[in-house]
This record gives sequence, structure tokens and C-alpha cells, in this order.
Amino acid sequence: AGIAGRLRAARVRRVARPGSALGAWREPRTLLIGVVIMSAALSEGAANDWLALAVVDGFDQVEAVGAAMFGVFVGAMTMIRLLGTRLIDRYGRVVVLRTSGLVSLGGLLLFGFAPSLPLAAVGIVAWGFGAALTVPLGIAAASDDPLRAASRVAVVSAFSSTASLAAPPLLGLAAEVMGTRHALLLITAAMVASVLLARTVRRPDAPAEPAPADSPDAPVVASAEPGAVPVSPATTGDDAGCVPSGSVRRDVAAEPQPAHRA
Repeated sequence: AGIAGRLRAARVRRVARPGSALGAWREPRTLLIGVVIMSAALSEGAANDWLALAVVDGFDQVEAVGAAMFGVFVGAMTMIRLLGTRLIDRYGRVVVLRTSGLVSLGGLLLFGFAPSLPLAAVGIVAWGFGAALTVPLGIAAASDDPLRAASRVAVVSAFSSTASLAAPPLLGLAAEVMGTRHALLLITAAMVASVLLARTVRRPDAPAEPAPADSPDAPVVASAEPGAVPVSPATTGDDAGCVPSGSVRRDVAAEPQPAHRA
């Protein structure tokens, strides 16, 4: 127990150094996950800022209808997020993220080119379905390693914040030229990138060869059946049950009925 505690403390001290936090910016997987989350922030943020206005301008509707369509988008997202755990457990992160990107892409294209409001509403529902799980999946993938989760989540959150700051004014400039509804189609490029990078959210594979036991990188795993522990002559007898690493493997031939201690 003492050795395990010292190993954990050494790993935490190594990860807690300032250089370790900045090192997350040099990890390709973390940066690619940041791109995935940035595409989700663009999609969700564009709907929050421009969807109602796009319905009003694109279909010549009153503001109440635009607000109702935004409510449809939020309701679709809420429904899928309530089912998100079951979907991810059943199909896996990669399949769910790739499917979400394709559904969101199709919904946005339908909304952008729909000739009527009812057909555009179907696109809004699909857009909300696809935009629901991308950010949660990205955050979960960035926090796979608990010891590095804080620095990695900070990196991918920076991508999301950048998209939230840059998207509204850029889409506003594009809306003056091509209209609000068609300007939203520009974020389809980010959705395509999310689909192509879906494999980055896969859980990292276990290392082929475990790290040495005395290395700070060696994982501490509790085993239900601890291996044999060398026992010195000083610990034989009544003190043998006090070895801190677990039970002591005894010679069955020498002690056919070992005594059980509390």
C-alpha cells in the first residue's frame, strides 16, 4: 500500500508541473479532438445565434415562428442527449460521432435549401439530433486519462471558445451577402471535418508492454488474487499475515490447512 501510494503521488507531481499542462498543446490527438469540438461549437452556436432569424428572413415568417423553430432545435438536442448514454454504450463513440455528423450535415443542408417551412422544420430536427452529442463525446475523449484530463479539456475548450467568439460576426458578414439561411451552410465544412476525424474520439488502446513496476508511468492495478510475496524469515510464523500487499502464498504440502486471519 505504501509503495502504491508513492507511485501515485509521483505520477500526480509529474503531471501537475506547468510544462505538463502546456504539453497538451503538442498532442496531436488532443488537437484533433479540439477540431471536432470546434465544429460542434460552430454548429450549435450558429443555431443559437442565427436560426430564429434565418427562419424569419428566409421564409418571411413572424418572430414567434422563428422562436418556435429554435425551440424545436433545442428539443431535438435534449431528446438525443437523454438517450446519449445508451447510444454510446451500444454503438461506441466513433459510430455515434460519425452518425451524428452525417445527420447534422443532412439536416443543415435540408434547412438551407428547403422550399417550404415544414420541410425546413424536418431539417431543423435532424440538425438538432446530430448536434447533440458531439461536444459531450469530445470532452469524454479528452478526459480518458484522469491524470491529464484537466489540461486536455482546457485545450479542447479553447477551440470551442474560439469558435463561439469568431462564428457570430463571420456569419453575420456572410449573411449580408447571401442571406442568413444560406450563410449557415458555410458551417457544413466544419461538419465534414468532424465526420472525417471521428476516429480520434476512440478510447486509446492499452500499451502492448506494461511499464516497469518501479516507473512512475506504471499503472497501479488492484488484483483480486495477488501473486506470491517473498517472505523473510523474520516475518514467518504469526507475523506472516501482516504483509501489506495481500495474502501470502504458502506451501500447501507443508500446511494443508492454513489458518484464516481477520
